[in-house]
Amino acid sequence: MSRELDTEGYWSNELNSLGIQTKRKNELNDRKEMKDLVENVKQVLLQEYRTAYEYE
Repeated sequence: MSRELDTEGYWSNELNSLGIQTKRKNELNDRKEMKDLVENVKQVLLQEYRTAYEYE
């Protein structure tokens, strides 16, 4: 993993880009938890996109 991807700032920016604000320091500010949250939100958005544009 590159150093950039291993910083809390990177994952905080990713969450902000997904519309999730991280203003307070709490358990979600842990780097691994933020990374997991980013990945989960992206997967949900991708699944919703696929469902919305699925042709039958």
